[in-house]
Amino acid sequence: MRYMFNLFAVLPFLILANLAVAVQLDLDGDTDRTGRIEGSPEEENAEQNNSVILLNNCDRDNPSTATSEPDNRDTVINGTEDLKDVEPLILRKAAIAGPVVLRITKLSNDDLPLDGRVRVFSSNGQEIIGPKTGTEYQLSQADLANLALNDLTFYAEGLDFATSIKLSVLHGGNTKDSLKLEVAPLLLTPHNLKPIKNYVVLHEGWRHSEKFVDEFKQACRTAGVSPVVIKSNDSWMEDELTWAYTETPRTRLIVAFQMLRLRSLQLQTQVRKLLDKDVGWYQAFAYPQSSTEDLSLTYGGNVEVSPPTARYPFGRVYYGSIVISGNNYENRKFDARFKKFFERNSIQAPIELHTNWLAVGHIDEVVSFVPDYAAGGNKVLISSPKLAYDILGRLNRNTQLDGRYDLEFGLFIVGDFFTVPFGQQTLKAYNMEIDRRIFGTNHRMADPNSIKGRLKAALGLQESDFVEVPTVFFNARKGNVLNALALTPGVVNLSSMGEYSLLPRPFLPEFKTATDTALRNLGQKPLWINNWKVYHARSGEVHCGTQELRQSFSKKWWSP
Repeated sequence: MRYMFNLFAVLPFLILANLAVAVQLDLDGDTDRTGRIEGSPEEENAEQNNSVILLNNCDRDNPSTATSEPDNRDTVINGTEDLKDVEPLILRKAAIAGPVVLRITKLSNDDLPLDGRVRVFSSNGQEIIGPKTGTEYQLSQADLANLALNDLTFYAEGLDFATSIKLSVLHGGNTKDSLKLEVAPLLLTPHNLKPIKNYVVLHEGWRHSEKFVDEFKQACRTAGVSPVVIKSNDSWMEDELTWAYTETPRTRLIVAFQMLRLRSLQLQTQVRKLLDKDVGWYQAFAYPQSSTEDLSLTYGGNVEVSPPTARYPFGRVYYGSIVISGNNYENRKFDARFKKFFERNSIQAPIELHTNWLAVGHIDEVVSFVPDYAAGGNKVLISSPKLAYDILGRLNRNTQLDGRYDLEFGLFIVGDFFTVPFGQQTLKAYNMEIDRRIFGTNHRMADPNSIKGRLKAALGLQESDFVEVPTVFFNARKGNVLNALALTPGVVNLSSMGEYSLLPRPFLPEFKTATDTALRNLGQKPLWINNWKVYHARSGEVHCGTQELRQSFSKKWWSP
């Protein structure tokens, strides 16, 4: 009897103990990526392999506020619009005594600080995990009381692109459940995607700029693209800004990716003024306020993205870099922090191309992708000094050139392209040296280290994917430092608007005809514009001065 008495005495405590052990803490998110949290078996099973995708919440959903900061730089949810940009996470109803802790731990192997990757909000929209509050949060007694009655909802936003953490719920120091939280990558958009808007700068009071902008707007209307004019004394829109986007199963955000230039468009915050509801603004790292370095390689004209390939369905970012060798090249480099960002944002794995012979150093001076409407797919337009001299060689050498060539370069007749001395060589010999840097010694069997050779290997391209267009270069400085600039307007440096291409007029009829024919063979409709004074004579062309906002990829980056 004593034994039975003791058993009954401790039985209630055993039952309570078993109930305590049986209590589970279940943390749910949209792991099956339907855009909703259903609490379904499929969603629960998906937790093992799938992350919950967060948005880098870099837009500004309440423009009436005094600050011009993106939403993810404050510690609150900014109203109902901002609520659409944060991802709900649900801790399922459970009656349990504390302590219960939410904790984030490192998941992706990148150099971002743990508390600078994501921010977690309480149900009332206040930061509980993040840069201001640290990496864990202990549920209050009020939280636990609410949890005993209902599910408890938290929210999460991304603070940077392409980084991840693990969010765990712990009880008594033991992990009860966890979710992988992944911030969506930033996707740059290639020329084959349909353009929506095309941005250009109007330098007020400058007649040549005003005339260019008028012609530009007419070309956009012809192409069915909305022109957007920004007023500034800094004309280089492409170099300042690259349009991109980011996407989760719940939402999509256009992003103005600002490059590092420290020129008027940046210092006057012209690009930052684009920050708005559903328009994000982003810098790859904390840009300095001033610099004594040559920053030209971190301009937008030197950061492009290829169309999709079988292996890379969102294309690959490609950029020009400088290889230092004696005194032959400018002493500059592609900023390692940009390179690190593109490597982390690996869905568009970067390609490094050597532009060490160019004065400006931008890859858009040599290469451009355009849609091929005749055969499908895309083609690579590539600058070809050899083709230029093949065309010039068929002309009467006494043919007079457009007066612009005489005023700017001292070239009066076609023959001057061949005979004008250029340092220790002729202009033609210099261009054949430049040609080897683009192609190698054989155009069809491109040198693996040439620009064409590297692109072929990196993207799996065929010879038929390349279309040569004529360009003659000259050296911007005297001496043995290579500083090549386009002498004839670089037709490859164009603004691609679907089936229309807006190109710089070369003022050499034969170059215009050759390029026009090449593009029309692709089903393209060339639109020619005079950019000689506005861009060409200032070391750039059409593409340097314009920037297209394009449609997003139809494929979802998280899909198999």
